Amino acid sequence: MTGVLQQMPPSGMWRVDLSFGVRALAVLGGLVVIGLALSLLFFGVAPKDLFTAAKDTLGVLFMALVVGLVLTVMIAVAKICDTQLDGQSKSVWLHIGLHAANGIATVALTFTLFGISAGIGELAAGDLKIDTINTVIASLTDQFSMAFMTSVVGLPLSALMRVVVGVAGKCQGF
Repeated sequence: MTGVLQQMPPSGMWRVDLSFGVRALAVLGGLVVIGLALSLLFFGVAPKDLFTAAKDTLGVLFMALVVGLVLTVMIAVAKICDTQLDGQSKSVWLHIGLHAANGIATVALTFTLFGISAGIGELAAGDLKIDTINTVIASLTDQFSMAFMTSVVGLPLSALMRVVVGVAGKCQGF
């Protein structure tokens, strides 16, 4: 027990970790605002419409999980680049960042399989008659749209986050 107590960080350390989290959140918020401004400039899509489409297509749970993992990656990159941390701590944050980036791909593929499964389940439970076929097909395509868009968004984002963590780690000599 004494060894564990000796390894615990000082009491003010949580403030430092919190500041990294707040900075990562600020950077992510800034990137979202820039992305929304660019989409409005180039495509004429209002941010409200973009958020509505993302919520309807991807789902709130998927977006929340991905944003949480992206924030984790950003905090890990900030910790890797922190000059006050030793090599062992940076190595731990490198692994945390890589696992969080891989977690984005896992979430994307999980939601893809969930969407396909929900669509097939809805097809099996649906009453296929000539009068209801249009409703069943519309519901089925809605489920499949969520399934495939989670992969379209999540897998490239995961690859991008792995590159960011890898480059930050390489810059620090890992």
